[in-house]
Amino acid sequence: MSFQLALSIYHSNFLSQSPSHPISLYLGGHTTDTPDDAFNPQHALATLGQTSTELGRDFILLIKCANLSSPAALLEVHPTIPNSKALVVTLVPKFNLPQSAKPEVVFIVDRSGSMSPRVAPLRSSLSVFLKSLPLDVNFNICSFGSHHSFLWDRSRPYSNQSFAEAQQYCDSMNADFGGTEILPAIKSTIEKRLKDLNLEIMVLTDGQVWNSDVLFEYVEKETKKGDVRLFSLGIGQDVSHALIDGLARVGRGFSQVVSDEREGMESKVARMLRGALSAHVVNYRLEWEGKSSVEAIKKPASPITRAIRHINLFDSRANTDSPVSFSDSSSDFIIPSVIQAPYKIQPLFPFSRSTAYAILSSDARPPSHVWLRGTTPEGDELELQIPVQTVPVQGETVHQLAARKILQELKDGTSYVHGAVDKERQPALLAGWVKKEGVRVGLTYGVASHWTSFVAVERKEEEVVEAERRREERRDQGGANEPPPSGLGDDNDDEDWDELADRESDDGNGDRSHGGPAAGKCFSSVQTKRRS
Repeated sequence: MSFQLALSIYHSNFLSQSPSHPISLYLGGHTTDTPDDAFNPQHALATLGQTSTELGRDFILLIKCANLSSPAALLEVHPTIPNSKALVVTLVPKFNLPQSAKPEVVFIVDRSGSMSPRVAPLRSSLSVFLKSLPLDVNFNICSFGSHHSFLWDRSRPYSNQSFAEAQQYCDSMNADFGGTEILPAIKSTIEKRLKDLNLEIMVLTDGQVWNSDVLFEYVEKETKKGDVRLFSLGIGQDVSHALIDGLARVGRGFSQVVSDEREGMESKVARMLRGALSAHVVNYRLEWEGKSSVEAIKKPASPITRAIRHINLFDSRANTDSPVSFSDSSSDFIIPSVIQAPYKIQPLFPFSRSTAYAILSSDARPPSHVWLRGTTPEGDELELQIPVQTVPVQGETVHQLAARKILQELKDGTSYVHGAVDKERQPALLAGWVKKEGVRVGLTYGVASHWTSFVAVERKEEEVVEAERRREERRDQGGANEPPPSGLGDDNDDEDWDELADRESDDGNGDRSHGGPAAGKCFSSVQTKRRS
């Protein structure tokens, strides 16, 4: 494998390196031989230093710039969608909040067979955690695989004796627990918790689990109140980022990855433990002047009602042979003028970068400043004001990053749509709205997702000419251009119809992107006639 990565960075002083692969970095342009008169200090080109490389592990590129730790807000204007603006707010929090009480900390450690080559970094990471715990903090260790077991029946206060027992247990760990079933271990940890203390769960795993959807749903439900948080530490170079990042996201914590024992393990573990020991603030919110505090989504408190119609039970004009049609309840969905992702701002932790996005429609006034606000458990008000800078060049990057985050939340069940509909009372309505928004967002901003995908279609010129000739013949014979009542053409019409998932979009430049589900998924489809 070989590739080239063009970098455009709004900082003249930056450093780029890769801890995973040898790379070659060319400064000043997006080619390997940029002439001196075209040198741009904000451009660079990164290529693999090896002739060919196999996809055996993640490629990691680190870009270090000055002032990246300062809060920033950027507003981007879309070049083709009229009056569409996207906002990105990013910051690395730097604050101290006193804890009202020391929490309970439980380490859930993966000892399945897949951890066999990762036992050394696993032991080292857990050892650093244990040595960094504050005195008198209640803690415990849970090992899991095909089954799970705890070091103690109940968490114990951190002391010289409990530390010695835990360290001995850590040193004896091996990958001898069989398969990987993490959900029972997390359930038992929450059930055994000390009810009067906040619970911090630290998961150490390579992420090779199979029931992630069920796992995410359970963790999201148990952490919703804010007294339980979950952090995940990925161990190994081929860790499952979907599991590690997703688990921390729904668990209202954050994730880190330790590739091996040499990769700054102590600092990553210390950062994660410091985050776990920070105060629980659950109502962070992003505000600006003119932003509505309530999302403009139609919330049906009861099944949607309409005026009563009087229908004749014997209508001589009624066509009983026509296809059955259904009303579209998803048409009642009103797209908000401001779509924020994440819909609810996640907890902030010192030294852990946080990013929030918002897509503003034409009737939403762009902000000049944004405020990040929150309230501590003791009632103290938190606030940070950030000026908004408009990106000088129109672009799609921030829009697509925002769309990607929106689509992720639609799939995870934490989006603005899920905040508008009662899942228990109206599950079918919710599913329809989620699918409709997933397709709309994916197609509008050109992002592949659970509902949309890119499909390349090549049609030979002679096939196009033949299809046009046959359409002309049907037109001359009085055969209207209407599709059959079922919406499906017969065998002779197959060349004239393109089957698309839900709709086909055109970017205005003649390039078409087709919305559709991932391979192997069932989906409803419509057929759209290709016009010459």
